[in-house]
Amino acid sequence: SAWVVLIVCEDITPRKQAEHEIRRLNEELEQRVIARTLALQESETKFRTLAEMATAGIFIYQDGRLRYVNPATQQITGYTQAELMVRDPWGLLPPERQPEARTRGLALERGEAVPTHYELQMITKHGAKRWIDFTARLIEFEGRPAILGTALDITARKNLDAQLQKYTEDLEGLIAQRTARIQELERQRAEQEKLAVSGRMAARIAHEINNPLGIIQNAAKLVGRAVPQDHRHFAYVGLIEKEIARIARIVRQMLDLHRPQRQSPKIFRPSQTIADVMALLQPRGEEFNIRLEHDLQRAHATVNLPEDILWQILYNVIVNAIEASAAGGRVHVSAAVAPEHLRVEVTDQGQGIPEDIKTRIFEPFFTTKSTSTTGGMGLGLAICKSLLDALNGEIGFQSNGNNETICTIVIPLAQPPDNESLR
Repeated sequence: SAWVVLIVCEDITPRKQAEHEIRRLNEELEQRVIARTLALQESETKFRTLAEMATAGIFIYQDGRLRYVNPATQQITGYTQAELMVRDPWGLLPPERQPEARTRGLALERGEAVPTHYELQMITKHGAKRWIDFTARLIEFEGRPAILGTALDITARKNLDAQLQKYTEDLEGLIAQRTARIQELERQRAEQEKLAVSGRMAARIAHEINNPLGIIQNAAKLVGRAVPQDHRHFAYVGLIEKEIARIARIVRQMLDLHRPQRQSPKIFRPSQTIADVMALLQPRGEEFNIRLEHDLQRAHATVNLPEDILWQILYNVIVNAIEASAAGGRVHVSAAVAPEHLRVEVTDQGQGIPEDIKTRIFEPFFTTKSTSTTGGMGLGLAICKSLLDALNGEIGFQSNGNNETICTIVIPLAQPPDNESLR
């Protein structure tokens, strides 16, 4: 038999071409992977270089913990990198801010739209509170979502803002004080102008009325003596004399309001002067059912002042206190002599002074009393203010919260008084 050789041929060119293409693609993919890896390594190097040099804190948060922190973050928080990597980052915030910040962080990590820039406070390792300007952005880290955060320490700016706010408030307060002072000076100027007008009017009244008034007063006394007590019009005699005396008193008050006081100072004890004034006003107190009390233990030292002026001031103020007090109440007077001033306090149990009239109580002819009851013309306190201004003294009213009003009088002592014998 003859041998037969069977040759089978198969065209594998496509396979070879495919294998060659696969090798080429693998090599190209490998080169791309290498290039991408190098690029990533270069990007990470650049990121770390920039982050390490940054003055703002930079960190990466993922899966509930910090994955990276730069040196500035460590400096701001006071914690080391190892400590930050194992602690809850939300624990750096005050307790009241932790829930809100945690909720925002987790929502941002899920890709939800939440605020990514705001200011907050954090607590350092040593317990100090620092203000942080915080910014967060969603990134991909090691193939999964993460948060890239920046923290800029703005504590110094916040402190400056607080100081600026305080300076602004202080300035506004100073402006308000200066404005109030200007208004008070304007009020005093208007009051002085009114006093000047009153003075000129008082001078004319004194010139035109005093002499005729004296004649009328004397004539009324003569006529009154000629009217028998059993006459049916005898009651008018006393009424005429009383009204003439009232007119004379008003004229005298108007003169006192304007007339310069030139009385010479003298050595005396304020305790005795005050006691004399209160003794004189005892019947007035009984008329209004007001009890008069005093505490003068600290007013026995001698002073060198115009005693008559002090007497007139005390008389007007105490009368005002008696008439302002409710029936059955009391008026208490205390005084003290200090090295530089005499201080007198007159306390009444009236209704106090309403806020809307506090600035008017020293105006001439201003009164809230019934003129039919007290006969007042609103000149008493104006006279006191005028007399105290002449002595460089002060007078003021305030409530002590117990339905009592305290009138405080302070008169400076130009020369400390000695204890020489009274003249």
